[in-house]
Amino acid sequence: MEKGISYIGPHQVRTVQFAGLWGRPKVSSAVDRAKALEAARKLDVMWDRETGLGRHIVFSEDNILGNIRRNLKAMAMYPNLIQNLEVMGPALEKVDVFYLSIRPLEDWWNSCLSFAIQHFRSPPSSTQLSKIAHNTSGWQTVIKTFHDAFPKAQVKVLEFGAFTGFPAH
Repeated sequence: MEKGISYIGPHQVRTVQFAGLWGRPKVSSAVDRAKALEAARKLDVMWDRETGLGRHIVFSEDNILGNIRRNLKAMAMYPNLIQNLEVMGPALEKVDVFYLSIRPLEDWWNSCLSFAIQHFRSPPSSTQLSKIAHNTSGWQTVIKTFHDAFPKAQVKVLEFGAFTGFPAH
């Protein structure tokens, strides 16, 4: 903690105690819903502890929207976004400002494909690439869906890499 700011990131929230909250394609059973609600409660307790100490919280989790495996399986951008946000809603309802970092779709897809090819899959076929190229869903849909899920919060959109050349900012 520095200057009254606490950081909660992947190291803290990608643990067994938060199982059921991140990256779920859907909550399909009462057991899954119960796990997600318990994980949300635990995050809420962590949140209250930090704010009770007078700290502002910077929370970061790059899989809030979804993950690369599901994007590529569906050949679509965050196909389970609504379900993911429904599951995570109780855990994030105290957030007052969300920052979404976006990049041009072709760069985003190139990044997804590069990561996937390096880690878990072979290159996509020409049919799969065509499906990606003709998919009309984009950042506007993602941003609107995110805003609709958290109407009390501000949703600020930043260009990915906007501060890369200015790390002190």
